Amino acid sequence: MNLRDQRIERSTILLMPGELTGLGPALTLQNCRITCRTTARELVLIDTEMQQCIFVAKKKITGYKFLRARFYDCALEGTYSGCDFGKRLENYDNMGDVARCDFTNARLDACRFFNCSLDGMKFSTSATNIVLIHPNRTAFIGKSENLPVGLRIYLKVANNQPPDCTALVDEVELAAKRLRVSPKELLEFASELGAKT
Repeated sequence: MNLRDQRIERSTILLMPGELTGLGPALTLQNCRITCRTTARELVLIDTEMQQCIFVAKKKITGYKFLRARFYDCALEGTYSGCDFGKRLENYDNMGDVARCDFTNARLDACRFFNCSLDGMKFSTSATNIVLIHPNRTAFIGKSENLPVGLRIYLKVANNQPPDCTALVDEVELAAKRLRVSPKELLEFASELGAKT
């Protein structure tokens, strides 16, 4: 499937596995429901704008850079691991953006948001999220060598983010499991770093 050079309104779009799926360039979707059953390798979004759409990932999407897609007033559902949203000024022709989107039915694991406003963004209420704003500016006062290994890794990952990373978002349960620390330890440490939970 390849949809491009058009505007589509109030439609259901099904992205099926086993085939390369292209949305864009020059594609605008408004009030559409996009059900994505593909893997990240099969999905191509280039110069695609979604307005008031619902994007549902039926399979976990891992490591995808949604940096050539624009999401405005959309709801995203499903599990996203290591994904990037927003725009990178020096990469991807500045095509991406994300604003006023609802992630309350999404599981976010180590997802980054670039050059965007978090005003109007909603994150899951069914699971606790850590929203670390401007992670590379995090200052931890204390001796990091006294921290458990997982928290040292979390701190290092946060401090190594590019300057244009607006936020690093993790679901506590998923992140704690990945870092091999307890959810309570991670929440307390994230709070010390100034994260919103």
